[in-house]
Amino acid sequence: MRASGVDAVMLGRATLGNPWLISQIRDLMEGRDARALPSAPDRLRFAIVHYRTMVEELGEARAVPQMRKHLALYLKGIPGAAMLRERIMRIESADETIATIDSTISRLESTPLVAA
Repeated sequence: MRASGVDAVMLGRATLGNPWLISQIRDLMEGRDARALPSAPDRLRFAIVHYRTMVEELGEARAVPQMRKHLALYLKGIPGAAMLRERIMRIESADETIATIDSTISRLESTPLVAA
């Protein structure tokens, strides 16, 4: 912002599935290194909180289809994400979706990451 002279930056869709981007930008604007993204299991735990909040606010019938797109974005970069996204797109209940995400968290925490 200093170099270009702009007064603001619009993030828009960049924050979907990555709400931590806001904190990273703030860190950089305040002269700090940007904090790292949360681990994949932590991102999915946050996604569950988001999901439950949407169910409380909108009801299950509206929240389930709306959260599919959000979950797809939270899954970006997670091993096995393509198959998981495909499965989640067919699930009709919040409880089943959350159970699927919980099992993914368990799988991620029990499988050591292998460096490429």
